[in-house]
Amino acid sequence: MICKSRQKGFTLIELLVVI
Repeated sequence: MICKSRQKGFTLIELLVVI
């Protein structure tokens, strides 16, 4: 998943973007 490619901090930001 994208979380593996990017850092954990970015994953949280991406989740907010998805919402």
